[in-house]
Amino acid sequence: MFFKKETNALSTKIEIQGKWTPFPTYYNLPNKKVLHVFKDYEKKKVILKIFLATNLATAICEKDFDDCFYRFNLLGIFQDGSILIKLNQQLIKISAEDLSIISSQECPFSRNLVGLIDNNNFFVIDFVEHRRPYFLFIYGWHEDKFIPVHQEELKTQPKKNLGYYDTGEFTNVTSLGQNRYCCHIHNSNPFEFTLLILEINSQNNKVKEINQIQLGAPDTQGEIYLLGGKYLVFPNGYLLTYYPHHDGLQIWDPVAGSCIKQWNWGDLDLPNNFNLRNIKMAVFPDSIHLLIHINNNLFLFNTHNLTMQIIKDAGEVEKFLELHILTGGDAMVAFRKGDELNVSSFVLPQIKHERDAFVDSQLFFRWAAREANIPRELVDLILLQTITPDAKHLLATKLTDMTEIEKEQCSLTEIYKY
Repeated sequence: MFFKKETNALSTKIEIQGKWTPFPTYYNLPNKKVLHVFKDYEKKKVILKIFLATNLATAICEKDFDDCFYRFNLLGIFQDGSILIKLNQQLIKISAEDLSIISSQECPFSRNLVGLIDNNNFFVIDFVEHRRPYFLFIYGWHEDKFIPVHQEELKTQPKKNLGYYDTGEFTNVTSLGQNRYCCHIHNSNPFEFTLLILEINSQNNKVKEINQIQLGAPDTQGEIYLLGGKYLVFPNGYLLTYYPHHDGLQIWDPVAGSCIKQWNWGDLDLPNNFNLRNIKMAVFPDSIHLLIHINNNLFLFNTHNLTMQIIKDAGEVEKFLELHILTGGDAMVAFRKGDELNVSSFVLPQIKHERDAFVDSQLFFRWAAREANIPRELVDLILLQTITPDAKHLLATKLTDMTEIEKEQCSLTEIYKY
């Protein structure tokens, strides 16, 4: 495919991760680690592996779960990296250091709609005695297990519309950062797409329903199967909404409940055979760029100026399986080559520039604060309150391997300690 606007991948590495498995999933962990969930369809088991982001070929540890293929759910990853899973109706907390089991208990809820609040608390959206309405239950860590600490009925419920059999349901929960969460509601009417925005006070467990984002469905000439809205979360907490078979996209401020930007693919300068039906997207930490895979090609899209560039020298991506953005902003593509699962990881110059500029701004801020005799503790507090979690990872990736983000803020480089 010829497309005149190009960018070149830098430092591309192709690494083999073992036997090919369909639909691999990847999750970022602290300390520049990556969790890979393998589902072995032949042996009907699940394998967890942890890799360093700098070496995606050799797992530093792994753990097998047998006889659980259809009963395994990864519920979330806590801020300290520990992993929460549901396995054969057991709620299990796993260490991100060596995948050892920290705790195991009978799972007190039936659904998998979980949001993590902090290292010791999470919530789940579920029924009481398997009957509607939906409640929000908060669980807290106490004496080596999670116990219920709060529950309340949600004001917003999926609704049944006249002429439809289904009553609708909550289908997904995603963190927006700062104890805010996006809950996808599939109403019984397939022409409706609703996102409920929640905010939870971790000190008193107060739940606030901030906003609802409702997106009108595009005209599909009566083909209902083409409906079904999707969304992505930017690191800054904004939302990208779209319908996979329609060329309209929107960016939302979930707190204000307002659409701050929208565009149609058909209005932009794109390749002639840009096929929306197979589009895959991932968000970079700068909350500006998207990594897009379509028609066996990779693209970098800038949501600010709405420009698209085809990515060259990123390796073989024709047998594409999964997109993932590593901690620090490096891109990764998992693909099949023969009977092997390969991963291609690379740096894009635009993302590298954003990362370097971010780090330079923090260094300048610390230098200026030192010259003004501002206490280091106050500077640390300001940075911790103003930098988003993904941006902190950018900082950590660039300058240090220290474990705790707070220590990273205090230890950017020796010359700026005071």
